[in-house]
Amino acid sequence: AVVHVQVGDVNEFSPVFGQLEYHGSVTEGKVYDSILQVQASDQDCSPQYSQICNYQITSQDTAFAIDRNG
Repeated sequence: AVVHVQVGDVNEFSPVFGQLEYHGSVTEGKVYDSILQVQASDQDCSPQYSQICNYQITSQDTAFAIDRNG
């Protein structure tokens, strides 16, 4: 499945993902707590504004979820 993740920006610098693409694999019939973790960073200078506050999956009807830690 292809999952698109979007990180919104609220100030000067746009967030940048640590990798251009992330890949994960699973074994059919097995339940996983976590498959992979994405990470983005922001070049804004203060810790308050450089932290990524939320990740969102923008794909429709996906069986995946994402939390605030990516």
